[in-house]
Amino acid sequence: MNDARFTSLAAAAALLAMPLAWASFLLGPAAFGWDFDLLFDPARSVAHPGVDSALVRWGWVLDVLGYYFLHLPAVLVVAARTRAVAPLATALSERAALAYMAVGSTGAAILAGTTTHFGRFAAATPEVADIIRELHVTTFAMVVDGIWNILTMGLLATWLLVGGHLLAATSPWLGRAMTGIGLLATLDVVGWVTGVEGVAMAGLYGYLALFPIWGAALGASLLRGDAPAATA
Repeated sequence: MNDARFTSLAAAAALLAMPLAWASFLLGPAAFGWDFDLLFDPARSVAHPGVDSALVRWGWVLDVLGYYFLHLPAVLVVAARTRAVAPLATALSERAALAYMAVGSTGAAILAGTTTHFGRFAAATPEVADIIRELHVTTFAMVVDGIWNILTMGLLATWLLVGGHLLAATSPWLGRAMTGIGLLATLDVVGWVTGVEGVAMAGLYGYLALFPIWGAALGASLLRGDAPAATA
């Protein structure tokens, strides 16, 4: 595959990521009758009598695709566009992006695996149900409180802040948007570490809404040929 075809692939993947990311954000609440609070309240959600575990599982699977895997080709394209002028900064940005995708998608995959808890809880005796609830709550906390909102978002902030500065030299508005989302990711990390929930939620939901749009805008830019394609 030559560079032109790879750039087209990266563009298509980034465009596809946006609807999948937003679908992943909606499938979880849909599984609980559109109760958004239940999705992130594991103690209550595991006991919800009408939960559609298949929808929850597909929500996490689409999260892997929409927020992580489908952005991988675009990361490589952006790195190829900036490596010649800033090799060390590009290396930092690229490695942070790859780590963000690996760590973040691992968290989503773990949560996809916990959807088996719903059926087991419903069929369990009260004593076993308490054990399943505790396991579900503990696993959820490890992913959301640790893997995602500290490590993954910290890696995302590093990627977007450094990469945005570099990308702005060739694509100013895409670079500035990238930097802005990086600041939102930083807000999430700071809010989570300091325990200021309002700050964390502002950063998190801003990222969830805007990151797929930025990725799609990058994809559209590459399809139009607005920016130079990756070179060998």
